[in-house]
Amino acid sequence: MSDRLQSTLFSYYYGALAFPLGFVGIPIYIFAPDFYATEYGLSLGLLGSVLFFSRLIDAIQDPLFGYLSDRKPEWVWPLMMGSGIVLIAGFFSLFYASHSYPLIWFCIGTFLITSAYSFLVINLNGAGAKVGNEIASKQKLQLNAAREVMGMLGLLASLVLFSKALGSGNHQTLIIGLGALLGGLLLIGLFLFAYWFRNTGSSRLGHRVQSHGLIVSVKGLSRPFRKFYLIYFISILASSIPAVLVIFFIRDVLQLESFFPIFMLLYFLSGALSIPVWRMLAGRFGVMKVWCFSMALAIVAFISAWTLGSGDLWPYAIICITSGLAFGSDVVMPPSILALLVGAQKKQFAAVQLYSYLAFLGKIALALATLAVFVLLDVFGFIPAQENSTAAIQSVSFLYSIIPCGLKLVAVALLIQINRSGIWKDFLCEDSLQSPPSLHSQ
Repeated sequence: MSDRLQSTLFSYYYGALAFPLGFVGIPIYIFAPDFYATEYGLSLGLLGSVLFFSRLIDAIQDPLFGYLSDRKPEWVWPLMMGSGIVLIAGFFSLFYASHSYPLIWFCIGTFLITSAYSFLVINLNGAGAKVGNEIASKQKLQLNAAREVMGMLGLLASLVLFSKALGSGNHQTLIIGLGALLGGLLLIGLFLFAYWFRNTGSSRLGHRVQSHGLIVSVKGLSRPFRKFYLIYFISILASSIPAVLVIFFIRDVLQLESFFPIFMLLYFLSGALSIPVWRMLAGRFGVMKVWCFSMALAIVAFISAWTLGSGDLWPYAIICITSGLAFGSDVVMPPSILALLVGAQKKQFAAVQLYSYLAFLGKIALALATLAVFVLLDVFGFIPAQENSTAAIQSVSFLYSIIPCGLKLVAVALLIQINRSGIWKDFLCEDSLQSPPSLHSQ
């Protein structure tokens, strides 16, 4: 086996945990709100409010999780195993527990899943950055790419299986099987991740690192860090809005509900397949330029969704493919940029906490998007899976397409302005992307 192949395989030991985490992502963020709205008649405004406060609490937890993981690394492995158990319990609470009080079960299930999910994701991402002293910048991109590819494959598997389970008359029995599958995937992913960590050449999992306290407070972040987080927040907010609305757009605007799994497969599959290409382009042209180009591509691809209506299958399929290509870059570039930043400024000791801020911003963006979108849809009188007025349908299209494109345009403009100012050169050593040593040398 060649060194390059061994290096790639080793990266996927690290990324394996992202598969079950991706598997649970679709049920949390797409299927659960629609399931409770259509199955139990809960209003979108009420669900949006619950999700906002649930995700707000979840977002506040993220920096605390990061701080705990950096200060008490010997606790991380037991807590990761415990988080896996909590994740499974939350899954059954959300989709299978007795729903005599659906709103209460929705709150419990969402909170358990998102809390456990957050702890696992933060430590998975942070572990990739903590080995920055042993690997070169291009190989950090390889680790990030492996993680994102596995996460997308998990999303694809979840999309197909959950679409069939929730669309069947015996969905509760099928969901039990999916919960068992999720538990098995989590167990495999956790142990492959532990094997990777023990063999990276860095400190073993659970070994105490130098303690610096809460040294990466927002106030204490350097200007390049703050600019990066600002652009990321605007970009992820733009992506969160259509993620919240996608099932409504496909079913109620396009009236193509039966094609929902196909559209999502096109989107995520094109994103997964594009990741190696984006990684190659980042190594050649730089992560900032590639990230800027991908956001511009997303705007061009997505703006035409505003013009679509009932039965527009092929035009929307093309949008799914092209916006999925942009999505592939949008998910792998920000973590890669942060990994480069952590390495360049020698902040591996606070890597988990820095990644927790990335997770925090993503949760806040999703919470704001959910609250704003669901409340506005209620104001316009939109009811899922029912007959709606022209104004209500147009409100879905406007929120789904125009608003996200406007936000992405702001992010692109900021990225161009900051790139011209030369701030990135002060903390991103992208020359190191050109000739990395072999990861196998670890």
